[in-house]
Amino acid sequence: RFDYETFDPTLIYEEDVLTTAIIEQDNLLYLITLEGHIYVIDPEGSPVLFGMRLSTNELDRILASDPIIMSDYNVYLDNSRLIYIKNNCEEEMKAFSLHITPVKFDDLPEERRVHGFDNLDFAFDQHGRVANSICFALRYLPSYEFTFLTTGQYILHEVDGQTMFETVWSERIYFPIHKLVSIELDRILASDPVIRSQYDVYLDNSRLIYIKDTCDEEVKSFSLHIYPADVDDLPEERRMHGFDNLDFTFDQYGMIANGKCFALRYLPSYEIARLTTGQYILHEVDGQTTLETIWGGELSFR
Repeated sequence: RFDYETFDPTLIYEEDVLTTAIIEQDNLLYLITLEGHIYVIDPEGSPVLFGMRLSTNELDRILASDPIIMSDYNVYLDNSRLIYIKNNCEEEMKAFSLHITPVKFDDLPEERRVHGFDNLDFAFDQHGRVANSICFALRYLPSYEFTFLTTGQYILHEVDGQTMFETVWSERIYFPIHKLVSIELDRILASDPVIRSQYDVYLDNSRLIYIKDTCDEEVKSFSLHIYPADVDDLPEERRMHGFDNLDFTFDQYGMIANGKCFALRYLPSYEIARLTTGQYILHEVDGQTTLETIWGGELSFR
């Protein structure tokens, strides 16, 4: 216990063992544990993990912006942080889902690469708190580039010894963060495409860049099949097929910039023998799915 206004020791000892350090800054006290956790102590509440703290000004600024998701929680993106906010809380049974799909799977922790996404699910007790009569949770996003994230809430039920999963809400957000700055785009357009078609396809620094002057991608998907020099470099589930299937939609990897419509895909880090790419449309006729190829091309690396 201490009086916030008069507290002045810089170290706390318990039975002659250093347990925490206290630092004063900006009229707040930061408590640092031996485990490396940092808590902030202010006059209005109990210690809160530093990464969880939002000042009143920050909260007002965030609430004045537009959420990227409107659901049971409004979700805001602010300085590489996802902030979940609503006016009241009943989180005792609901967990938060947060799955991050990277641009390059090599950026994932090794144990997550087989799944293709990072699982950052969390409980409100871990990353949430109540402040100014508002209930919010805060998660920092990974430093690697990612194409989309899926987040929401769920409840786990135990029924006859079985665990049942109930989704309360779920949303997916795409992040076209692989933007090409003007100088990069000008340099790429000044080079020769490796494939000429409805999209001109350029190879630049292990990236495939698809560019054309106009866009109507709402029903067209992109095919991208990668054939490695050594089939053992493929994910285990793809080795029987002999190629990696990296098909994608424009919504996932495309955007409009400088009056051009483009999509961008990073190539795998393993040695590539050849790749095929193009666009197609799937039609549903009498319950049957048929594939119509719009255009296609092949690039050999040998």
